Amino acid sequence: MDKKTKPVTSKQAEMLNVIMLLAGNLDRFPSIREIGEAMGGRSTNGIRTTLIALEKKGQIEKIPGVSRGWKFPEKKDREAIELLRRLKKWGGIAPSPVWDEIEIFLKSRDQG
Repeated sequence: MDKKTKPVTSKQAEMLNVIMLLAGNLDRFPSIREIGEAMGGRSTNGIRTTLIALEKKGQIEKIPGVSRGWKFPEKKDREAIELLRRLKKWGGIAPSPVWDEIEIFLKSRDQG
């Protein structure tokens, strides 16, 4: 099995969903700290490790020499945009243990 075709773990999928949601709200790829805060205060080291695993699996790409230098491959960009369109159309999002944390983080960011 090619490295880029290995399935993501549930933890990696959870982070990928958080990243897509934050990216849609921030209009940019979120920072490692923002991802950690949105996931309930997870450590930046753990976030980095998971980002590297997602890169190895082809879910995100590293942009060398750029702050917050991650991006979705073109296919993932389209998937993220489609997901956000569906969420807006439905007026909500599917339940997940981290959605409340994401909402709290986004509200605090908007107020700060």
